[in-house]
Amino acid sequence: MKSDKGIIISGAHGYIGGHCVRFFASLGYTVLALVSKVKEHDTGQISYLSYPDFFRAHALPYACLLHCSWNGVTFEERQNEELQKENHIKSKKIIEHCKNNGINKIMVLGSQAEYGNYLGRVDEKQPLLPVDAYGVYKLKTLEYLRNNAETMTWVWLRLFTIYGRCTSGKWFLEMVKSKLEKNELLEVTTCEQRVDYLHIDDLLRALQLVVQKTGSIQDVYNLSSNTSTTLKIITEKVKKLYGSESEIHYGAIAHRKGQVMHQEGNAEKFNNFFNFTTRLNWDNITQDLL
Repeated sequence: MKSDKGIIISGAHGYIGGHCVRFFASLGYTVLALVSKVKEHDTGQISYLSYPDFFRAHALPYACLLHCSWNGVTFEERQNEELQKENHIKSKKIIEHCKNNGINKIMVLGSQAEYGNYLGRVDEKQPLLPVDAYGVYKLKTLEYLRNNAETMTWVWLRLFTIYGRCTSGKWFLEMVKSKLEKNELLEVTTCEQRVDYLHIDDLLRALQLVVQKTGSIQDVYNLSSNTSTTLKIITEKVKKLYGSESEIHYGAIAHRKGQVMHQEGNAEKFNNFFNFTTRLNWDNITQDLL
């Protein structure tokens, strides 16, 4: 018997997936956390399962899938055709297995990369012109979902930049935090780019609304903060929050070739349909939330 408070979450060892596992477990959900290799012991709310064991499992007592798994999201990895194709094949297998085992609701995390190198503020009507393998295979996965989940409820969420409670040094904000916290010299570009940053806590609240939404849905939504801020404002905010004495050399590093200077998601469609409003922004963010 399926439980309305049972959820499968793929990519449970990833940044977003890991937060989702802990968040939904804290809400009383029974979570099946899918991972490449099981490292943890099961708890009362969370069971861990490797992907091979998942594909062998049947009669899954869960109501929905939240598909977060996707390897290779750094700039260099996004160009890797073989890696991104593997993500697509794995996504298809997960969706198909859930479909064959009676999971009737599927939520998949897409990406603004599906739009390509757009400039400005974009809604879901923006042409889809991905410029790397990452965006191309995200779109292929969306096409597969549309064609194979016609009798199911499905939601495709195009995420913009997510931040907060992250320890990886691969991203701009984490690099800035690390340097400023240690009072080290920070050399960056002019930081004039406008970026749409959505805090992980707001993302989790948004995903909760999607999971709890009843009725049949088959649609694509931008999920973002619905605004943008320059990287310079963000950098100065972080410096102030940490009380840093670091020198910041703006313009010390050249922009990447083809750098887009303004990327922002219009999330009005999502916000209106799911009655969602963000709570955190660069005016009220605190150090502990970074």
